[in-house]
Amino acid sequence: MKILKLIFFIIATSCITLSFSNHYISIGQAWKTYHVNSLIGFQKIFESTFNIWFKIILPILEIKIILVFGIINLILFLLLMKKK
Repeated sequence: MKILKLIFFIIATSCITLSFSNHYISIGQAWKTYHVNSLIGFQKIFESTFNIWFKIILPILEIKIILVFGIINLILFLLLMKKK
């Protein structure tokens, strides 16, 4: 169990550190690459209904995927630490 905790911690810290580099793709870029029509539809819904696209949704789409992966690993590490 200690090795698993260590692995999650190393992955989390390395992913969070690497997320400050510009070489990694963001959530919005990945979504655009895989299915641009659903991204356009998602934007239309949020612009017409809630008008929160530029204030809330767009900053979320600019987050790098590797940062999200690092945060998930950090949460898993913390859950394992709590489980003792």
